[in-house]
Amino acid sequence: MGEEYVKEIEAGKRKDRLCWSWTMYCAGGNSCQRECGNIGSCKENCANRNFPNNIKNSHDMHLCKVRVISESKLSWLKTSKPLRIKIIGSHLPANALNTHIPNSSKLNLTREIRDKIILNRRSDYKTVKEIKMTLLAPYNGANEETLRNVLNEQREICNDTKLRGFIKRDDRRLKENSGSWTILHYLVTEILKLKGYVLYYQQPDPLAPEDHPDHYYQLTLSNDLWLKNGQKFGNFCIGLDGKYDLNNDHAPILTMIVENNTGCATPLAFSLSNKENNWTIRLAIQAIKQNIPVVVVNVTMNGITKIYHPERAIIDKHRPSRIAIQSLLRGSILCWFHIMKTIGENFSQWNIPWSIRYPLAIAFKIVGRSRSVKQCEELAIEYKKFINSLDLANNVKQKIIKDIYNNWISDEWILGFIDAERLPQTLQDNPMTTNNFTERMNRSIETNHSGIKTVVNFVERLYGLKLNRENITERSGETSFEAGLSTLFDAQSIEQENQSKHISSDKLRRLNLGRLYFLMGYVKSSNNNNYFYVKKHNQLNVLESSYDGSFVKMDDNIIEKLYPLYQKFAKNHYSVVPELEGYYLTNIFSGECLICLDYIWNGSFRDVCKYCHAAKIYKESLNAENLFDYSQEVKNQLVTYFKNKERVISAENKNKLIYEGDTHVAYNEILRLFELQGTKIFWSDNKPLKLNRDPFRPELNNKRDFNAIGAPPKPSAKPRKPSRILCNSILEEDKENKETFSTQQRKTKRTRRQIRTYKENAKDNGITRIMKIIWDHLYLMLIYLLRTTSILI
Repeated sequence: MGEEYVKEIEAGKRKDRLCWSWTMYCAGGNSCQRECGNIGSCKENCANRNFPNNIKNSHDMHLCKVRVISESKLSWLKTSKPLRIKIIGSHLPANALNTHIPNSSKLNLTREIRDKIILNRRSDYKTVKEIKMTLLAPYNGANEETLRNVLNEQREICNDTKLRGFIKRDDRRLKENSGSWTILHYLVTEILKLKGYVLYYQQPDPLAPEDHPDHYYQLTLSNDLWLKNGQKFGNFCIGLDGKYDLNNDHAPILTMIVENNTGCATPLAFSLSNKENNWTIRLAIQAIKQNIPVVVVNVTMNGITKIYHPERAIIDKHRPSRIAIQSLLRGSILCWFHIMKTIGENFSQWNIPWSIRYPLAIAFKIVGRSRSVKQCEELAIEYKKFINSLDLANNVKQKIIKDIYNNWISDEWILGFIDAERLPQTLQDNPMTTNNFTERMNRSIETNHSGIKTVVNFVERLYGLKLNRENITERSGETSFEAGLSTLFDAQSIEQENQSKHISSDKLRRLNLGRLYFLMGYVKSSNNNNYFYVKKHNQLNVLESSYDGSFVKMDDNIIEKLYPLYQKFAKNHYSVVPELEGYYLTNIFSGECLICLDYIWNGSFRDVCKYCHAAKIYKESLNAENLFDYSQEVKNQLVTYFKNKERVISAENKNKLIYEGDTHVAYNEILRLFELQGTKIFWSDNKPLKLNRDPFRPELNNKRDFNAIGAPPKPSAKPRKPSRILCNSILEEDKENKETFSTQQRKTKRTRRQIRTYKENAKDNGITRIMKIIWDHLYLMLIYLLRTTSILI
């Protein structure tokens, strides 16, 4: 069609079309005449003198009349000159009588002259005057006109100021070894390698093809303790995440971490490269596998051995990382936090109603809880039916369906998405579900890595070393200027060896909810030793938000449409154990709970749901020697949990029955509160139940909720000047009577508290301003009446 259009243009039947047009204006140098008539600068009475850059807008030609116009039309595209450039105007008018000699502000010396200056400075240590004499040697005995022309051109000779600045900059570059990457090279080869911190170091080969690892720069750093931790805790999974903001060059730094036995992150290695792709990531993983301590374990009596290495890596949805892991590790796991962040952004982009977003996310996560590819494909069919049953536009439905088929359950990503790839091989394996540990590690580096952020500073602050070099020929040395981050990470890792496993607040909450359900008799046995029935609580179709702890109530009509997807997901389990109405079916071996929203949303790898906790406690009680003593121990643990919660509450808000009562009294009070408030009593705040209908963007209250215990008091607003003057005069009169003054001060503080309370509760700004004026006047009248009354008394 385009060629036919061009033929019609050439025949004169159609008008030629403009494909490209761009105009560049001269920026107005020292030799350009401005519109006001002056050369190089505006006149004092020029109208443009006060504007930024002396121009009104981007098309103002006040600085110079020269324009460079580039154009390209449709009929020119296949010619030898598709782009045509026109230069319009002149810097100086043609009838200018006086030739203007520009005053060059840049260094215009040729490369040969610059090299000559550097050679004289570095090798012979010549001064500015001596170097200037060397540059003038070819013009020895030249006449005035020749010297004037050479000095005006400034290609072979410059003035003393520019020459001195050029030498000063070169001296600085020489002292710093000509750049951060050169300093890093000497730091790696002369210090870090000798200390055993370098696992792999490679300089880029520009002649190598781009699809070869030799084409890229690669530096992988670690130490012995990090590698030992990787051998002990990284057998099942390691975390990978790259970041560009840790240095000014935006060189990608790949952070690799493992989760230790206390549930905390410990670094495995840091990798620095000039580009983040599958080749550089692969080199970093290979360095880890080749340097990690090898542990050989006899698997069978026949002497068959197994070498333990990292099997999986948890990543964000990053294709180069997945390609790099192939054939090196068993597989990759997608971070659920990144998955849900992407889904939430898509929902916002597609304008999905807020009331539908949580049911959509629940259906999406049910597909992700598949334990096999076959089950995932079956659930995807029901997911598609559920999407088509919603009250959405057809194009939006198709976007949602295409998203899960193309981006999540495609052949490329399906194993990293579903739970089948996350299943631990042994009970000791601890699979990670999110990549937040690497984010926290990067945040720790950023917090301690302020100021100059070159690649050298990153490595220096990581190990607390600094390379001292006066020039590139002298011997180098190191200085330990502070403890590096590696020392800090090592100390934390050693401290955590003897600590008990860290249990976060949400895990404690689920565990104690399970204890309460067990004590209340919610658990029943089934015909299978691994399956138990747990009674459903009265809050149906309510999900506890993982963002702010709010309760999200979902539409019952939409939840009913999810029932076929529920049944398809639980079909394999109900074939083993029959369904019991009013009860959840939980498997204590796999951690699955059917159909529990807590399990669907959070999974069973990081922690099991509260119903599974209750079933596990019930299973332990069946094997206990004395059921009463075991139940009493569980009750004591539950009461201790609530007593610890009351300990941090202020004295006037403490529940005295729980905090000061014995186990029996406290437990009865817990039961009473549970009947009134439900699971809300397990949260630390005493705020009423909130229903948050937006799953991925929590509600923002007008007043921020934060913990200010121990913080200094917030300064109050300054009163108006008339009020302050009048108050000061009144107080000065009452200083004679101390008793009256102290009484008045207490009443004044009480009045101020009332005013401040009113201001905090006021919602309308207009009413607040009006009432502030009224209260100010009442406040002054009250002080005056108190003063008068005290004097009369």
